Amino acid sequence: MAYIGSMFTLLLFACSSEPAELDVMLHTIDPDPPVAGDVVATLHLSWADDGEPVTDAEVHVTPWMTAHGHGIDTPPEVAELGDGQYEADFAFSMPGTWELQVDVDDGAGQGSVEVEVE
Repeated sequence: MAYIGSMFTLLLFACSSEPAELDVMLHTIDPDPPVAGDVVATLHLSWADDGEPVTDAEVHVTPWMTAHGHGIDTPPEVAELGDGQYEADFAFSMPGTWELQVDVDDGAGQGSVEVEVE
């Protein structure tokens, strides 16, 4: 799949500090390519300036199908795996191109990025 290993940059804004850049990598998706039904996506989050993994963050993943203007019925369950990896478990309602909106809050900063999956 062309999206595995792709890097995305996210600006996190802290209340009293300069924005920090975050790298988000869609590490794996199963099945690959994803189809309607159960999907497991593993994301790796790290700080762009020093490569340190993001840990102890609240991470929400929202699947959205832009072409049809809808998401899914049940919010994904997201679990921290350690060393900056987070696993999202959910079900696509239909095949096609989806976006995963990843919202991150580590207590010091927050932000979001969209990752396309097809």
